[in-house]
Amino acid sequence: MRRLLIPALLASPLAALAQDRPLLEPQRDVAVTYRLLGEGAPSQQIGWSWLAAERILRSDMPDGSGYALNDRNTGSLRVVMEARRTVVTMPRNALPTPGMQASPTARFTQAGTATVAGQPCTNWRIQDQGTAVVSCFTADGVLLRTEGANNGRTAGLEAVSVSYAAQDAARFHAPAGYRAVSLPEGARPGGPGPGGTAPDSAAPGGTAGTAPRR
Repeated sequence: MRRLLIPALLASPLAALAQDRPLLEPQRDVAVTYRLLGEGAPSQQIGWSWLAAERILRSDMPDGSGYALNDRNTGSLRVVMEARRTVVTMPRNALPTPGMQASPTARFTQAGTATVAGQPCTNWRIQDQGTAVVSCFTADGVLLRTEGANNGRTAGLEAVSVSYAAQDAARFHAPAGYRAVSLPEGARPGGPGPGGTAPDSAAPGGTAGTAPRR
């Protein structure tokens, strides 16, 4: 699941002025391929797509075994496991959405500009609830790079390609006819939940992992 979540490092657009903080949500359809940063990071690349009209984020697993659908309007998160023909619904806001969440007390400081995957972006130092990262966002809210420390180790992700082509809405909805599984409130994939343990099957590719919080 770590492979899924680190895109599990990519809330509504924050209504502050652009010079105070970046847009934290893309303003149009976009597809981004990321590579992971940090010592010992897996070599796989991660696909991330955004359907602006419905505010749904799709994160594809590197091995092609499935994908996650995060509906930013409802806060719902569903994991689609193709081989098992199963859709697992997580509790509302159970997992962080990389690059798209910040608490009301988060502090943002501009730290220059960069070019990542051929796209210009602005670096921001972000301090939020005891964590600190440096993230580079485009003017229209696309996260191109983020890096920070977690448990003494540096980790992050960086875009290697960006496409602003229109997205096919059908890719952002779970297939019909798949078996539906719902985890109880408070449960996390591969971890304990109320009254028992959440099934590892809800975490494609292994149990849940963490990355620097956004």
